[in-house]
Amino acid sequence: MVIAQTVKIRMSFLIFLNLLMGIACIWALSRMAPAVQNIIHKNERSLDICEKMFVLLIKVTNNKDESQNKIFDFEKLLELASKNITEENEEELIDQIKVYYKYALNGDIKALEKTVEKISSLSEINRNAINAADKVSKKFAVAGSWFVVFWASGMFFLGMHYKRMLIKNLIHPLEEISAVLNANLIGDNFRRCSGHESSDDINDIYSKINLILDKKSAGLESESDR
Repeated sequence: MVIAQTVKIRMSFLIFLNLLMGIACIWALSRMAPAVQNIIHKNERSLDICEKMFVLLIKVTNNKDESQNKIFDFEKLLELASKNITEENEEELIDQIKVYYKYALNGDIKALEKTVEKISSLSEINRNAINAADKVSKKFAVAGSWFVVFWASGMFFLGMHYKRMLIKNLIHPLEEISAVLNANLIGDNFRRCSGHESSDDINDIYSKINLILDKKSAGLESESDR
């Protein structure tokens, strides 16, 4: 029957759309969350390196005798920073720090000011990157929420449409057929199936049932005439 095939196709399509939404949400979350967390983690590492650089500069400023010992520690931090570049201008700032840091650690005030300035800029770049990643994450979360809302609304209205079609083309015809057959079983030989808005398949079934009932009624009348 065409109506049975139509119901199967529509239900399968509805199930497919819901499954597609679930897969899309899982894929988006599985890709977005780790990417944002990775960005934030790398930028936090750069901020930690900048803080340690500031600590070394403060220690050397308070104790000039430690300058030679701290140069090696500072170079290790610069190497870590060079391997953790994630934003534009970071490499340039690190190169500029490399120019001034030895003089700064040896007590050159101007070099110290330049080093502090470049480290502050490096820290600010990574702090801004963390804030930007956080904003992007929130935007994706909001966009994803609205996507789910609109998708769920669409599925709701589509489901309601399919429900109306199912009631019209299947539930009501079955109820009509059941009522007609029950009426005939209790002796109402004139009750017949009717439904002007039904589909061609249902009307065809109605016609066949009515034809059977007509033949049954004709047979009963013939017997009564005898």
